[in-house]
Amino acid sequence: SQVYGACQVLLNTADVGKDTKKEDLVFFYVTTEHGELVLGDLTRPEDVSHPEYMKSATCNHHGPIVSAQRSPFFPDIILTAGDWSFNIWKDGVKQAIFTSP
Repeated sequence: SQVYGACQVLLNTADVGKDTKKEDLVFFYVTTEHGELVLGDLTRPEDVSHPEYMKSATCNHHGPIVSAQRSPFFPDIILTAGDWSFNIWKDGVKQAIFTSP
């Protein structure tokens, strides 16, 4: 699948502390000018020379996503806003768990 121009990158740094494992920091989200939320993974398996870093892309907005923020209360919840609507996402779920009307 093709990903268009990126608007914002959201790194997985919500609960970084001394007990954080390196593999917990390799996931990131990118929003696009076409309303997509893309999940990326920087892990490169040793036996793969050209890994697929883009794990999923879903489009719930009809225009650019102008803001993406991780919840300060629930580190696995993300809010995206754009095109007169907002969506609430949960890490590990491929579709929005709530979409505004």
